[in-house]
Amino acid sequence: MKTSNSEYELIGEENGKLVVRVKHMGNQVITITNEARACLTVLGNRHFDYPIYFDLEEKWQFANGRNFCDSLVKSFCSILEQNGCYAGLYISRSPLQNYISPLLHSVM
Repeated sequence: MKTSNSEYELIGEENGKLVVRVKHMGNQVITITNEARACLTVLGNRHFDYPIYFDLEEKWQFANGRNFCDSLVKSFCSILEQNGCYAGLYISRSPLQNYISPLLHSVM
């Protein structure tokens, strides 16, 4: 499945787990909400025991600052959680410390 900002590829199942590859190119929070909904569409009615992670690693995202990055994470993860998924943030330690507010650390 492809949206204007992402490509979703259902790879298959491995050890009973669905494997989906997502290449994300969105750059604004409204786009992130659309991407979260597209992700839910790809996942369908499947239930997962493990979180679906939002991967934050692009330099342009960090260049927009902490509030921007917080908004991306909160928007994407809250939509997944409102639809019964566990959601989490996948990010390296240094960007986590520099671009995600400490308050958001405690809920992710």
